[in-house]
Amino acid sequence: MNILYVLLCGVVGFWNKLEVSPLDKDISFTVLLPQQNVDILEQTLLERASPTSPTYAKWLSTTEIDQIIAPKPYEPLTEWLQEGGMTCTNHVDTLDCSGKVSQVNNLFTTTMVTYYNHDTNTYQESARHYGYSIPTHIEPHIDFILGLSDFPEMPPTTRVHPTLKPVQDTTPYITPESIYHLYNMSHYNHSSVSSQAVAEFLQDTCYSDDDLQSFLNDSNLPNMSVVLNENWVNCDPTQTPYPDTEASLDIQYQAGVNSQTQQYYVSVNDWVFQFANRLYVAVDPPKVNSMSWGWAEWDQCDPETMPQCLLNVSAKKYTKRTNVEFMKLSLRGVTLLASSGDAGAPGRTSEGCNAERPLNPAFPTSSPWVLSVGGTIIMKPTTITHPQTPLCKNNTCIRGGTELNCNIIRCGWTSGGGFSNFFHRPPWQVNVSEHYLQTSTLLPPKQYFNQLGRIYPDISLVSHNFLIKTSGEYGAVDGTSASSPSVSGMISILNNMRVSNNKTTLGPVAPLFYHMYVACPDCFDDIIRGCNNSTEEAQCKYGYHAIKGFDAVYGLGVPNFDTIYAFIKNM
Repeated sequence: MNILYVLLCGVVGFWNKLEVSPLDKDISFTVLLPQQNVDILEQTLLERASPTSPTYAKWLSTTEIDQIIAPKPYEPLTEWLQEGGMTCTNHVDTLDCSGKVSQVNNLFTTTMVTYYNHDTNTYQESARHYGYSIPTHIEPHIDFILGLSDFPEMPPTTRVHPTLKPVQDTTPYITPESIYHLYNMSHYNHSSVSSQAVAEFLQDTCYSDDDLQSFLNDSNLPNMSVVLNENWVNCDPTQTPYPDTEASLDIQYQAGVNSQTQQYYVSVNDWVFQFANRLYVAVDPPKVNSMSWGWAEWDQCDPETMPQCLLNVSAKKYTKRTNVEFMKLSLRGVTLLASSGDAGAPGRTSEGCNAERPLNPAFPTSSPWVLSVGGTIIMKPTTITHPQTPLCKNNTCIRGGTELNCNIIRCGWTSGGGFSNFFHRPPWQVNVSEHYLQTSTLLPPKQYFNQLGRIYPDISLVSHNFLIKTSGEYGAVDGTSASSPSVSGMISILNNMRVSNNKTTLGPVAPLFYHMYVACPDCFDDIIRGCNNSTEEAQCKYGYHAIKGFDAVYGLGVPNFDTIYAFIKNM
């Protein structure tokens, strides 16, 4: 029998090899099967996401989607897995399999090893040290495999990472009440509600339910029951003495902007493919999902930063396959959002201004089917003089001011933006992107960015000095991880309006927003000053500059919510 060997790199420094794994221990892994008709899938989605199409928002069932992308017959693969003692669940284009270590060792000609992470006190079984092999006649039926050599954790720099700051009496802050003032949001009541979720990754620590309920009460909002699906959650928010700042920020501001919803919390041990795949196979996934995590497109499979992706698959292949999962979710009427990043156009892999890679677009925010949200600061702020909530009665809350992008000088970090190297520009961006490329006189040298790539962010929102509650105390945080969940709450309100009028959810909103940008000039407020050529550590040479109109600093601008609401209601 001919054998294809999958050779793997070494183990990253924060994992220590302990011993050969016990032979009777259970191992789970996922086989990704080669999909068919991805071009047809994309064309179907383009038609149904276009607001001028007769099939707009007529979303498909999983059965209909699966019929499009179902792989060619793969009996040799299933026979091989069964003969090896594996038990597998078929999800059409993936197989979720499990078996004992002894069976996995024999089937893949490997030796599973137990590793220990001292920082997180966790153990992991992996074939990383020895690699694994599959028969060559099986290889055509496998795209790649997740789970055999994965490590579910990575350094904290991978997330769009907020740092908690103590509250100062003289500092004005952002609260849900502030967001309603800044973006002209009325308080709407609807007869029906949709659903929303925030997504956390890589065994992230939970939020605290006590903190969430207290934050909602201080914002004059009712207590909320959060749905915790056992397939999506790896923590208990009622038993979290040291809640995570990121998770707390995400859920408090998604719920703070829209508390009239079915609220979910999603936290997976893995990275974005597994997240998207688990939501896709769910009977009724949350219809709006915000992700405050990201990393450089090209670096998705670097063992120092993305060890769980080191599976003999390139970063481009991993992101492309994940993007198909995003398309499948979108065709079910699901909206995905992501923070644009906190290290500007250079990105976290170039915090010190790497001359060889000066510009580093990030994923998942670079996916065309994810609404990318940038971050701003309110300069010369005015404050709420007659606050309605305890949170703003006890603190100084921002009401208005001049909005500019966050950069290292103004905020100590820089809102991300740029041109994807992996994803082509989607149709809805063509006109505005050509205007930007032809109008901006301060673009980086052509060799440093893909002029045909998808541009992000799509829109922006305030991201500086958000008040959140963790461990019973209030503190302030920054980052585009504040803007993304806040915008997701807005979109969920729009979904409430639609389902209350017997319409479907909005699904992927980017095509709609770019259509509105032309059809509804007052739906977005343009910001014409700003540059994202800095990071969290340095002012760099290259980045993108704002112009009048769409650009790679603010996207379409900041939302004028009530105008957007009225436009969509009348569609």
